[in-house]
Amino acid sequence: MNDKKGNWILLTVSVLLTLMVAEVVLRFSGIAEVNASFKCFDAVIGKVYCASTEGMFNRATYSNHLVINSNGMVDQEHQITKPKDTLRVILLGDSFAAS
Repeated sequence: MNDKKGNWILLTVSVLLTLMVAEVVLRFSGIAEVNASFKCFDAVIGKVYCASTEGMFNRATYSNHLVINSNGMVDQEHQITKPKDTLRVILLGDSFAAS
């Protein structure tokens, strides 16, 4: 019985060590780089930006740090009430204008 317990411990340690080595190799090689997901599904609109999301947006030719505020806009946080002596401008357009 003691021999079986030792085999299970050896197996468990071997599997954990193999997984840790694989994790280190994948992280340093960049193969397992995880990109943030910025799109969520809305029942009425369809695909929208996920509120309060931040991360790197990576494509083959460029990458950019993207911040989505709590209102689902690609921008920093803004007060709902307009401060005095502030001019607010609204744009109507496609996804290019939204960014």
